Amino acid sequence: MPAHERISSLKDDPDSPNSTTPYSRTPELRVTHKLAERKRRSEMKDCFEQLRIKLPTNQNNKSSKWETLARAIDYISQLEGQNKQSRMEMDRTREQMHQMELQIKELTARVGAGSNYAPPPNSLPYNGTTYSNGHDSDTSRTLPPIMNGNAMQGVQYGENGR
Repeated sequence: MPAHERISSLKDDPDSPNSTTPYSRTPELRVTHKLAERKRRSEMKDCFEQLRIKLPTNQNNKSSKWETLARAIDYISQLEGQNKQSRMEMDRTREQMHQMELQIKELTARVGAGSNYAPPPNSLPYNGTTYSNGHDSDTSRTLPPIMNGNAMQGVQYGENGR
């Protein structure tokens, strides 16, 4: 039998792996493949739904997969920009803090070197029983007596409500 006849006979043989019949798999394999594909599509749908929920809301609650992906790309780009800006601000704040720490060290060294440190002029020194503003520190703080004998019941408003 010539080679081309053998190839033709293999094409027509349903048990041959080179068969041109529409379904070369066994029915069990086809069912398994269909179930696997259905599961994959279901999981993909769930993932798109979760992604849609995570994105900021828009007017159209039901968006296509393409719209969901486009919105996700935009949102991620926006978050990356905010993240970059926050990092830059944090770096500036760290630099300011470092400069302030250097100033503190410098001022502390100045105070330690000079023995005649005086407090700032706006502070009120305390000299025993009276403050420099003349008020006595031991004055007892009592409330004036209640004028009528009724216990206070809270705020009472006039006739017009307040």
